[in-house]
Amino acid sequence: TTVTHTNSAATAGSKTATLDLNSLGYSNQQVVSEVPFSDGTKLTFAKGKGTTDPTFYTATKGVRVYLNNTMTFSASKPIAKIVFTCDVYKGTNEVGNKTATVTFSGNTAVYTNADPSLTKGGVQLRVQTITITYAK
Repeated sequence: TTVTHTNSAATAGSKTATLDLNSLGYSNQQVVSEVPFSDGTKLTFAKGKGTTDPTFYTATKGVRVYLNNTMTFSASKPIAKIVFTCDVYKGTNEVGNKTATVTFSGNTAVYTNADPSLTKGGVQLRVQTITITYAK
């Protein structure tokens, strides 16, 4: 239930920031758009090319990122690594599509729960906590 995305162009430093989405006080089935990390990094959830907005669910203690939804991380320094801790539902690890992508560029990283073979469905990313490791 842990998904790690590494920026091959950056060397990881020791500074990290962690966000527990269940601790933010969202109500069940609340659409989530922008979330700040305690260090000022901003996380923006968006529908992207999907049909459903990213939504918080109390039962899964996190945000469901649906097919073709995006998560954009905007930081004050380059991101070396992002780690998602995700939900398990009825034996399925809800870790996003196998063809999901992450693009790192400067101080920004964009995750897309993509699957070019699908027009609906796929595997949700049911993210509960996110830890960012910044570059040296």
